[in-house]
Amino acid sequence: RSVDTLRIRTSLGEESRYLWSSANPRLYRLTLYTKRDGKPREYISFRVGAGESSFKDGKLLRNGKEIVVKSARYNARTTYAEALAAIKALKAKGVNTLLPDNPQPEWFYDICDKVGIYVIDCAAVSSPTNSEIRTAEGTPVNAPELVEDYLARVEAMYRRAQNHVCIIAFSLSNTSSGNGYNLYKAYELLKSMNDSRAIIYPAAEGEWNTDIE
Repeated sequence: RSVDTLRIRTSLGEESRYLWSSANPRLYRLTLYTKRDGKPREYISFRVGAGESSFKDGKLLRNGKEIVVKSARYNARTTYAEALAAIKALKAKGVNTLLPDNPQPEWFYDICDKVGIYVIDCAAVSSPTNSEIRTAEGTPVNAPELVEDYLARVEAMYRRAQNHVCIIAFSLSNTSSGNGYNLYKAYELLKSMNDSRAIIYPAAEGEWNTDIE
């Protein structure tokens, strides 16, 4: 989780054909290496996509263009091969965005990067019990003694998937868990990452801790 310098020696230019999107899932293989005492110690190879997912004026954007979301709820509870086939089938039906209920296996995001399908990732938060009772004795979301647990789950979701090009937004919870202190803090935590992607909590009910109603 440290910050270092990454130098790209090949310019891709400004042409949109080089940028990753659902319609054009172009990936590039990068190899990073770490040095100690002036000598390379470790080589790490992975695939990346160029471009940016962002949120502006109430719209989800990819490379500055609005995404017309056609979504389906999907969780990878099978093998890589079965999930790959299922996700390809969903895309063939016109689905361009997947809504998992919680953080998925690492290979799920690799598949979505490769196939070219957007993901609104979701934290492992589900506390619907007494969600309509806004006191600390009611919904767990409004119990300050649980805030570190909520923040840990939200940060784990973010750290796990932040570098995958398929991620276009982050969701705070997969259920209507009420609203209160812990999800306010969770929203503030994600905003502190200075990420341009949207943060969504459908059950915010008009409150400020969601970018999209």
